Amino acid sequence: QMVERSRVTVRFKAGQVIFYAGNAPLGIFTIQSGLVKLEVTSTAGSAHTLRFIGPGGTLGYRSLFAEENYHASAIAVEDCEARLNNAAQDAAMVLELQNWIRQQHEVSK
Repeated sequence: QMVERSRVTVRFKAGQVIFYAGNAPLGIFTIQSGLVKLEVTSTAGSAHTLRFIGPGGTLGYRSLFAEENYHASAIAVEDCEARLNNAAQDAAMVLELQNWIRQQHEVSK
């Protein structure tokens, strides 16, 4: 239930930047349709594609959980739709899950 409340559907046109390298994470994106690429730019200014993410793939979770800025930019290759879980609510959900796991561990001792 908590996960569903923190999700919003977002749409991007082909070529639109979803997030930029260096920015703070917005949350976790789950691609519903379309294609997205993760890309880094070299010091010489050349863009290098790291990987493509299609339906069912996720973006942003590494930076969110590591509490770091994005290391790459995400760009829509095709028109796409994604579900975005809000970062603050995701963090609260993770803490709640960690507390539940600790409680279960204590009960099982």
